[in-house]
Amino acid sequence: MCIMSLPEADQALADAQDARARGAYLRKELKDAIDRTDKLTRAAHKSVNDGITQKYSETITLKVCQRWSDLISISGFLISVKVSGCS
Repeated sequence: MCIMSLPEADQALADAQDARARGAYLRKELKDAIDRTDKLTRAAHKSVNDGITQKYSETITLKVCQRWSDLISISGFLISVKVSGCS
């Protein structure tokens, strides 16, 4: 049976502790990276949604303005037809 000498055992323990510390550091870095990615994703979704909402609102406004314009044109035409019909 082979038994490690004391300095080899100490070195193995030190290496294990170092590996554990590196693992903990990497887990924290990975968690932070995932958190940053989640925040960026939410910000991107909000930006896109805000843009779509604004464009939809603009489209509705333009349609309403076009309807008003059409109604004014039609009413102006009807008034001119009535006026010319009364002459």
